[in-house]
Amino acid sequence: MTYENGDVISDYSKRAKTDQSLKGIKKMAKENPEEAHAVADQIIRNTYRTLMTRGQKGALFFVLIRS
Repeated sequence: MTYENGDVISDYSKRAKTDQSLKGIKKMAKENPEEAHAVADQIIRNTYRTLMTRGQKGALFFVLIRS
């Protein structure tokens, strides 16, 4: 996820190769890119929301602000 010009933007193409939560998203993107982006965005945002609300010791998030 990135924060650009006041918007939070998720990009599923920059995920880790071992990330299984978005399995099959490339095939879906070829068939229906708009739906694939919406599904991936929802999964990514939910993942970050879950991690940030748990408050586990040692969880770090780096925020990059681009202008």
